[in-house]
Amino acid sequence: MIRAENRLASTCTREVRAARTGSAVPDVPMRILTATRGKPPAMQQRAHQLAERTAANFPRGEHVLVSDSGHYIHRDQPRAVITAIGSVVTTIRQEATREAADVRGDSRLRDC
Repeated sequence: MIRAENRLASTCTREVRAARTGSAVPDVPMRILTATRGKPPAMQQRAHQLAERTAANFPRGEHVLVSDSGHYIHRDQPRAVITAIGSVVTTIRQEATREAADVRGDSRLRDC
């Protein structure tokens, strides 16, 4: 499956780059999880650098290096995935609460 994804990515590189260039990065909470094993060292370093750069492009992006994990991070370290998802959900809920408080003019809820 990974090989098929890589072949597809190779054939569409120009289109993907054009789409990225023409669109703005949304201001959303973003977590990028990176595995720490299962790849040759040079490929592992490249994946780490790419994840760092991608996370840096998002105003609220964060790169998380997941220790003792391979390609299937959700299997190797499910708690890391749950934590990342929980962090994004918590952020979104807090923002929604603040926005609702602003609409209602209720300052007690703004710092929730």
